[in-house]
Amino acid sequence: MSSPGDVEHERQRVDRAAERLNGEFAGIVRIETIRHNSCHDTHAGLPNDTPAATDCDILIAIVWSRLGAELPPGFPRLPESKDRPHILLFRKSAPPRVAIDDDAALARAQTEWKRLQSFFEEAEHSDVPVRDFADADELEAQIDALLREWLEAHRPPGRPAVWPIAINGSPFRGLAPFDAEHAPVFFGRTHEVTRAVDRLKAAAARKNPFLLVVGPAGAGKSSLVRAGLVPRLTAAGVAGEVDVWRVALVRPGPRPFAALAEALLALPELADRRTRPAELFAADAILRVLDRIGADGEVRADLLLVVDPLDDLFGADISAADRVAFAALLRALVASGRV
Repeated sequence: MSSPGDVEHERQRVDRAAERLNGEFAGIVRIETIRHNSCHDTHAGLPNDTPAATDCDILIAIVWSRLGAELPPGFPRLPESKDRPHILLFRKSAPPRVAIDDDAALARAQTEWKRLQSFFEEAEHSDVPVRDFADADELEAQIDALLREWLEAHRPPGRPAVWPIAINGSPFRGLAPFDAEHAPVFFGRTHEVTRAVDRLKAAAARKNPFLLVVGPAGAGKSSLVRAGLVPRLTAAGVAGEVDVWRVALVRPGPRPFAALAEALLALPELADRRTRPAELFAADAILRVLDRIGADGEVRADLLLVVDPLDDLFGADISAADRVAFAALLRALVASGRV
């Protein structure tokens, strides 16, 4: 990924699109973004350990109001080859921002703008199309679509079907929700899943990793969470600070503590142990389980706890004491930063 410093926000969106695709294509392919922007902000050239563009599969170039610093003399150019890398050139169409009350800055901006226009005039005579975008959202959507198209064209030969019906049965769920195992055939909610993952990660950065999904009955809340958010968030690298994930799906019903204990006792680390459900009714006990999973601090193990449907807690068959106590337990787990 090559770009000047005036499109930093856009560079982050490319990273996010790659992260999302890595979650969806886990075990099949992995995208690693390599930033070449350092050479555009100085005249020192690329760091010695930065791979050459010809060693990459895709080169993404993003420009807005300037080209950045010129490459040093003798810097190797891309050969005339259609094999690799695949080049994607993006131009931000929003008007550039420049300080009009600073004559020196304005002169530099005008010089850079003329260089940029000359670059695009030259690009028009090449076979690399220039793709315009108005804002970061539009760029991310284009990047996502183009990377998917490239992955489809270059997917490993003989890759098995996404959903072998003879083995897994029909992928059509009717009125039943999609679960994590149905993630490969859960389509049409990419934007909502991305927003959910982003919001939960942002909440975690604020030390409050809690997300409430609200919507009318039948809108697909359970499917969104189980088949969308859960597989995406727990995919390798999406939450880089977490080494190991465990997932517990809790339907509170009239006995929320028992439902939570049952979900936790299904975890492989507890399934073969003689743990009593009452031992899991406290936040510190659940955190000790995570420490055990993480080999006592060798790796970080976190729990993704899905309480679905949450409105079970407001049923008439749950006592007010249990409702308050269960909410307090959830609050303590969230405050730990590990759940």
